Amino acid sequence: MISSPSIGQNVAGDNETVESGCRPSETQTMTAGHAATTRMGLDPETELLSARDSEVSRHAPRILLAEDDNEMRSLMAHLLRRDGYEVVECPNGVGLLDYLSTFLGRSEPEHFDLVISDIRMPGLSGLEVVGGLHRRPDFPPAILMTAFGDAETHAEAKEIGVAAMFDKPFDMHELMAKVRETVPRWGGAGSDCGTNPT
Repeated sequence: MISSPSIGQNVAGDNETVESGCRPSETQTMTAGHAATTRMGLDPETELLSARDSEVSRHAPRILLAEDDNEMRSLMAHLLRRDGYEVVECPNGVGLLDYLSTFLGRSEPEHFDLVISDIRMPGLSGLEVVGGLHRRPDFPPAILMTAFGDAETHAEAKEIGVAAMFDKPFDMHELMAKVRETVPRWGGAGSDCGTNPT
């Protein structure tokens, strides 16, 4: 049995000019690929599989993940998708704000069931973005992560009502458990959409 992966520390620069750099979820990309192969006239069984995958994509809880450490973000996104969630990744606070700008009335509605964000990132911090928007109607619950978890930061996170705050390094199993508690997977706890890493 492989031991539970841990998330390490990460320090971001404070004076960088950044772009959002967000990318669509793997689930969206796969669904688009299925649609393309169906249009190419593959057999009916393939079309049924495509329809099933599209149905799962429509029902899977959607998570916005913001983390400037590429390796850490990739690991977390992989585990979340494996557990049955649809994930949209952002490498910085600017991208996080871009996706959440719907709550400022500046863009078309963008639905997320949960936000998971590092606090210290280039451009804007996760705490600044979540803290500035958390009172907006229908704003999703948030889980924050930090390598600089002093008492003041924890107090500020508690004040804005985050679902959880994780100090790096942390156990990924604990994070996944909190995600499931906050946003149950489609099909419930017994769903075969994904499993714990073993």
